[in-house]
Amino acid sequence: MVRGVMLRVKRIPISLPLPLNQSKTMPEKRILILLTVIVVGLAVLRPEVGFWIREKLQGVSEAPVSDLSAEVVALKAELARREIAQYKLPLRSERTVLAEVYSRYPFGVKHELLVNAGEREGVQVGQPALFRGVFVGSVTKVFARAAVVETLFDVRAKYAVRIGSKGVDALLAGGSEPRLTLIANDAAVSPGAAIVSAAPGVPYGLAIGTVREAHSGQNGLFQEASVAIPYSLGELRVLEIMTDYVPISF
Repeated sequence: MVRGVMLRVKRIPISLPLPLNQSKTMPEKRILILLTVIVVGLAVLRPEVGFWIREKLQGVSEAPVSDLSAEVVALKAELARREIAQYKLPLRSERTVLAEVYSRYPFGVKHELLVNAGEREGVQVGQPALFRGVFVGSVTKVFARAAVVETLFDVRAKYAVRIGSKGVDALLAGGSEPRLTLIANDAAVSPGAAIVSAAPGVPYGLAIGTVREAHSGQNGLFQEASVAIPYSLGELRVLEIMTDYVPISF
């Protein structure tokens, strides 16, 4: 008689590996969400941090065409300023503070800009704001860490200016399209001539733009001219505030 033999098979648990796209999914997602919240929070609370992050992500890019145009206009204005004076003027040594421009998108407000520099940075009402040496406008309101700049596109903006190497007097009238008015009929005004500031409340000789085209005024007593501004407000990201300039009234 043959006895049956019973074999006991031990069960060995087998664990199959999870797919790569499912392993550690939740921890990674939580870390990613946390980092995103931190970055967004810093960008909102500290605009300069957001600006720095954007620069790092985008890398170093070539200067836009408007930047080059602004530098050319600033150079032409400096040459005109020196020719008007007919002697060698000292180089300017103004102290400036860099102020980042807050976005107004999608409203497209052109007549004023809000920047992130104020009383703590030495900004005062009446100080000029520049973009690559070109006059953009003047500070009209100041807060602890912010300021409002009234641009040349504000209809209330009125500045005495001079045109070209001969220093032809004119009045710059602000608006959606700034223009030159009250130009003497016998004055020679050529397209491309530099326009520089000459108003008592603004540093003398700041570049503003160039003459686009001159024509007879509506009343026939004076000439008028359209103005070419070497920048677009939508492209402005950083302005220079001349904080060592003490505004004067005349």
